[in-house]
Amino acid sequence: MLIVLIGPLEQTDEPFAEIERVRTSWSSGEVPNLAGAQLGPRSSFDQARGGQTLVAYRRWAERSGSQAAAFTDEPHWSQAQRFERVFERLALPAFDRRARFDLLTTLGSVGRYPVRAASLLLVEDDAVNRAAKRVFGIGDRLTLERRARELAAASAVPVAALDLALENWAAQEQLELGVAAASDDDALGHARGALEL
Repeated sequence: MLIVLIGPLEQTDEPFAEIERVRTSWSSGEVPNLAGAQLGPRSSFDQARGGQTLVAYRRWAERSGSQAAAFTDEPHWSQAQRFERVFERLALPAFDRRARFDLLTTLGSVGRYPVRAASLLLVEDDAVNRAAKRVFGIGDRLTLERRARELAAASAVPVAALDLALENWAAQEQLELGVAAASDDDALGHARGALEL
């Protein structure tokens, strides 16, 4: 949760240092104090609302019995269904689409919970949604989602990869989110072919 809320720092050898500094254990019941925390460029933390998001997250997990139960309480759901349902349930104060999407993508990518994005869930007018409208040349959400899935499939990358890729496409500075940039010539070639470039 802190990785998403604070966000990794850019242009440093220790992008997760600030997250480590403010982290508390779940069992302590303490909410991390983020006042004055150095925030990464993709941070979703709202200084004006303080720790409300973390308090709401803790209550959300406790209502389910545990964090694990909150993310996995319906064992018959597919990974994509679980991603979408938990995404909806994570509508917490000052916790926007990008933060919810990043949290679930991170948890799925590291194998913590069986969740996988099947779409970008473009439900808000954020940087990703605006970039998608420009890249795909249309504003209709259903068409944007379909075109994003088609591009991801043609590029042989997970659809979740397009979330940061679209934001980086429109940004002046590319975000790495704590992971050194890597070149995937095959994916780039597939994407260029899919976009007929």
